[in-house]
Amino acid sequence: MDLEHIPRKTDKGRVEVQTRAYQVGPRERSVLIMVDGKTPARLLVAKLAFMKKADEILDELCVGGFIDISGREDFAAQKKTPVAPMTPLTEELRARRQFARNFVTTALGPSADYLALRLDGCHSREALLPLLEECRDFIEMGAGHNKAQQFWNELGQLAISQTSMRRLVA
Repeated sequence: MDLEHIPRKTDKGRVEVQTRAYQVGPRERSVLIMVDGKTPARLLVAKLAFMKKADEILDELCVGGFIDISGREDFAAQKKTPVAPMTPLTEELRARRQFARNFVTTALGPSADYLALRLDGCHSREALLPLLEECRDFIEMGAGHNKAQQFWNELGQLAISQTSMRRLVA
C-alpha cells in the first residue's frame, strides 16, 4: 500500500465496527476503528508504531473490502502553491521544541519516536507551530485528555517564562 493514500471505511467496514458481523481479529478491528477517512496511511502506521505490521493489516483490510484506499493527499496542489520564506527558530521556539520532544517521549514512550524525529528536524516557526498542535493531538490519543492539557499548559508557561527572562535581562 502506498502510505500517502487516505484509507476510508467501506460499508462493509462500518458494519464490522458496529456489529462485528465479519468477526475480524482484534488487531485488525483496532486498526479499522482508527481509519477515519482523513488520516493518511503513513500517519496511521506512525500512530500504531507499537503494533507490529500495521501496514500489512491495512493491506489485509483493503483486500477484505473493509477499507478503500483510492484517495491520496494532494501533493501536486501543495507544490503549486507559492512557498513563503521560512522564519528560523528563535531561542524561545527551540526551547519549546525541546520541551515538546521530551514530553511526548515521556508520555507516549516508543510510539513517540516518529514525532520526536519530526520535532528534531523542525527548523522553522511555520513548521513548528502546527507540529506542536499535532503533538497535543497525539498525546490526547495516546495518554488522554488531561495529559494533553498538561502538555499545552506547560508549553504556554514555558513561553511566558522565556519572555519574562528576556525582559529581566533587557
